Amino acid sequence: MTLHQQALLPQASQQHMVNLLVRVFQKICNLLLEDFDSADKENWDKREENDVQVKWRSDWKFDSEIPGGTKKVIQYLNSGDFLRKLTEYTGIEGIIPDPYLTGGGFNQINRGGCLAVHADGNWHDLMKVHRRLNLIVYLNKEWEDGWGGNLELWSKTDENTPDKCKVKIKPIWNRAVIFQTDDFSFHGHPEPLNCPENVSRKSLILYYYTSERPSEELISEDKHRAVFF
Repeated sequence: MTLHQQALLPQASQQHMVNLLVRVFQKICNLLLEDFDSADKENWDKREENDVQVKWRSDWKFDSEIPGGTKKVIQYLNSGDFLRKLTEYTGIEGIIPDPYLTGGGFNQINRGGCLAVHADGNWHDLMKVHRRLNLIVYLNKEWEDGWGGNLELWSKTDENTPDKCKVKIKPIWNRAVIFQTDDFSFHGHPEPLNCPENVSRKSLILYYYTSERPSEELISEDKHRAVFF
């Protein structure tokens, strides 16, 4: 699998140190979508916090729970070959994957669901490393503008809170987004999803870490989970 740069989002418009929009081979997306649609979602982690996060997430505890094709994709995305590509794209050295898939995996947002603007958690409790990058692969065929669900990247105020949406990324088929996450990289999709009842916003999400991080990426030394606004 190869990732190709499609567009570099304007860095001056927000605090994300890197926002790289890429596309993946359609064959890979077809494989992921087949596994997604056939997955038993009964035991998924289902968040129902109105106006904050209303979404479903696969809650894989063991590698044996990950569908075979998706497992191979994740193995590649966590491989040395791909980590070197991430360093080439982002300039971040020593990138560490998360073999535990903490917070990652398949994500589904149904009609009416949302994800408030937030800053991600900045620390992996088990591995004791700093979260630095998000990778989102979208699996939505024939997505319509009126359904919403765009990933929004926000600038910050002088008080280090979300200010304005600067970039909107449509969650369309065969698209992936890589962006740096820190205490100022505010993002989400705050408006409730307006898709039909039989349609959902589908994605695969992975996170990457480093053993150290620049102090200017933090509001304080405090380690925290996602902070919603």
